[in-house]
Amino acid sequence: MRLARRSGDTGAPEESGRRSPPPPPPPPPPPRTAEDLAQGRRGVAAGMWSLARRKMRELKGKQWETATKRQLEREGKRLAREELAKRIEAETGRRPSERTLRRHVAAGTVPRGVDAGKMQRQAAIDNAGSIAKFAASRGMSKYAVTRWRDKGGDLPEETPQSLLFHVAIVATLWSKGERYKHDEVYSVEILVEGEAVARLAEAARTGDYSPVTDLVSELACESFEWVGQANRRFVDTEVLDISVAQ
Repeated sequence: MRLARRSGDTGAPEESGRRSPPPPPPPPPPPRTAEDLAQGRRGVAAGMWSLARRKMRELKGKQWETATKRQLEREGKRLAREELAKRIEAETGRRPSERTLRRHVAAGTVPRGVDAGKMQRQAAIDNAGSIAKFAASRGMSKYAVTRWRDKGGDLPEETPQSLLFHVAIVATLWSKGERYKHDEVYSVEILVEGEAVARLAEAARTGDYSPVTDLVSELACESFEWVGQANRRFVDTEVLDISVAQ
């Protein structure tokens, strides 16, 4: 077998024709905003996603108390499209069609005349639930939040020592060592204290619930007013929504 040595080698010879391993791929670019950190959504996509979740948790009445996750999401998206079209019309004087919105969602862009930064900041407010709830989660006044939404700037890092959150989850309930209910939607308010406040506030702002799923599941189970004494717990929990309670 013929052996060849590359120029500059000082060690053992190498088989002729052997290819060098390809260089490692370059690292992905860092996320550009806090909202991008979890979901990677930009432009109309960020606005639509955040607003749909806000509209979903605003659904009230017996019709929605028994609705499935799929029904809630479908109605939330429909209401979000209507609201987002109104916001864009108020800013630009032109009301986009549903087809136009879908195109911008797919591309991660915004229609001409729309302030992309403001839409991204409004998405963070929609994730929190409202200007008042965003203000409470960040220790700000409602006026300061409105100014930040319209003009941008830095946000304060301080959060309250305790804060009441509304959470919605899909989970399986175990009671007395047996599965009691499977994949039910539960909504409840939980009181969060200490360092966990900042974690849930960040999850509410970005929409990335995975780091706090176990904590939310535990606190939600503790916060329900169950009938009778039993050892209950939620398993296979999926967090649908976290927002600051009124």
